[in-house]
Amino acid sequence: MLLAFFHTRDAGPDAPCHRYHIVGADALEVQNMVAPKDPKRGTSGPVQTSIGGGFRLQRVFNNRHIENLFNDFASIKFFLSRDHIREVLVIR
Repeated sequence: MLLAFFHTRDAGPDAPCHRYHIVGADALEVQNMVAPKDPKRGTSGPVQTSIGGGFRLQRVFNNRHIENLFNDFASIKFFLSRDHIREVLVIR
């Protein structure tokens, strides 16, 4: 089982990036993602923001893109949250 979150529109350069782990039947663990500093590029690499050093949203996926991404899986369920985040539950 995979739980994924996708933005429905561009969230701006300072949008936070998180990683989520399903750790139990009723528990979801949230981890803040921070981009590692590359000494060759500094903090202005192609996937980092200039302010927070975090990851930048590179693309917005629509439903068809997400269906194509997970087309080998048995079940895909979409939910749209109030803050315009597309929640996708995928079962292999």
